[in-house]
Amino acid sequence: MSEEQMRSYIIDKDSYDKNILVEAGAGAGKTRLIIQRVIGQIGAGIPVEKIVLITFTNAAANELYERIQAGLTENIAKCSGEEKKLYENAVMNLQRMKISTIHSFCLSMLSEQPFEADLHLGLKLAEDGETKQAQADFFERYYRTNGANIEDFGFLNSNQYKLRDSRVKNFLMETFLECAEYRDVEFVRDKSYDSVTFDTINKLAYKEMCNYRDSLVRAFYNGALGGKYEDIAGFVVGDVTKFFPDNMNVYDPKYNYVKVCANLKACKKFLEPFNKTKIKKDHPKSNENMAIFSPSGFDNVKKENALYALNKTATYIEQAVKAYQESEDGESVSNDGLLYHTHELLKNSSEARAFFKNKYSCIYIDEFQDTDVMQTELLLYLCADDSKLIAGGDIWQCPLRDGALFAVGDPKQSIYGFRDADIRLYNKMKAKFQNNNEKNCEFFSLDYNFRSDEQLIAWVNEKFQPEINGKYGMTYSDMISKADKPAAVSDDVIRGAYFVKDPGAESVAKIISDLVNGRKIFDNGVERPIRYSDFLLLLWNFDYCFCMDSFKCIRSYLFAGKICCFYCDFL
Repeated sequence: MSEEQMRSYIIDKDSYDKNILVEAGAGAGKTRLIIQRVIGQIGAGIPVEKIVLITFTNAAANELYERIQAGLTENIAKCSGEEKKLYENAVMNLQRMKISTIHSFCLSMLSEQPFEADLHLGLKLAEDGETKQAQADFFERYYRTNGANIEDFGFLNSNQYKLRDSRVKNFLMETFLECAEYRDVEFVRDKSYDSVTFDTINKLAYKEMCNYRDSLVRAFYNGALGGKYEDIAGFVVGDVTKFFPDNMNVYDPKYNYVKVCANLKACKKFLEPFNKTKIKKDHPKSNENMAIFSPSGFDNVKKENALYALNKTATYIEQAVKAYQESEDGESVSNDGLLYHTHELLKNSSEARAFFKNKYSCIYIDEFQDTDVMQTELLLYLCADDSKLIAGGDIWQCPLRDGALFAVGDPKQSIYGFRDADIRLYNKMKAKFQNNNEKNCEFFSLDYNFRSDEQLIAWVNEKFQPEINGKYGMTYSDMISKADKPAAVSDDVIRGAYFVKDPGAESVAKIISDLVNGRKIFDNGVERPIRYSDFLLLLWNFDYCFCMDSFKCIRSYLFAGKICCFYCDFL
């Protein structure tokens, strides 16, 4: 099918019994397709209360509601008879259509089936601040009765003095708060470290320190560095060995892992000038000589310390998180708790699945590329054909019931990995829809872009194609610009994307000044001069622009709020 035919089919009644996944980029009209298809289903007799639209934000949900309402109203004016009555009834009852974020949708389902979900009546969503405070209060109580053994957490010591209990507690609470909200968090550790104590790490570090000292002494006294340095060998070795204990044949407990790290760092710093100015100059090709100035063997000690720290921390936090989740009263839940309880409800209760499948006949989901494992699986449980669902089986292997799911997404816009969104899930769902065995599933890739002109689309294709092809299990499909072309474009209008070879502050300031003083842009199809308020500056930190002399020419506009600035510490 051509793209025009695909778009027509997607909104046609012949597709209403199909499960459809649409892959399309920004500006492809994905939201418009959703709206046209929903209105078409209403015109075909599907009640508004049987349709669910899930989107990413409340603002997007409100926009969908308004646009569907406007479309229905427009159809009322164009239609007559029974079809007109369907649209009129839909407008009057549109508030009964579930248009929301997935968290709000989950809250409504749990509120309807609280006993099946083992929750209280009157379930409410806990505010983020309330959830964090409740978790912190729980950990305070938990730590009082299940305090950690301080000696097990010696890796937290940032100095050579005795580790304080408050340091251990604060570290564990911070880690606990990061994990407590995530019901599906998996604690990965090497259990072979269960019997290891931090004293083992201390002795391993001490042994490596002894080996390093011996290598230094041998290097200077056996002539490995050439006779040129034999006259100062005693001086250098004498100064270096002050970082080590006098008798290295017997383990000295005061030389723990932290002190060893500090001493080796100090030793390396002491030798650094000697290394750079003398040894490298006289022996530029001697890798063996260079190696003595960096205790590379200590890398293994650091690795052992990291694995030990991971095991001890994960063991304690896993028990604390389990205790917290068992202590929840079921009256209020966090956002992640909503997903978890809904997932478990649909997974374990065939009665709940039957109830919601009878209530909702078609579920639409926007921005599908940003869903995580729990969100994706609970949608699959809602849309699965229960007659073919095997108890305890893989939900991904179960066929979907006819016309239950309509999803749209764009893998290029998958940017929520930090919130557990996983592009591999999207690819897995795409493979399911492309599977010939899934007779009622269809996949469509749309390339048209109605928002951006040819110059910008050409740049996007050029930049994204090498980044995506062969990576993430995807193949990039070039977008095609279908945006309306302006009747005429003057030479001083800037269009497309531009790169600056010299990204320095002075160049940026000059570009902004030049553009404001003489260039134009299109604004709603009309040419107009560029203004300072049109610019957005992304900086490493907000002080960056104010501390550089070369930004003086635009500082007044920054202070006046006419140029929008953000600092991006994640770049």
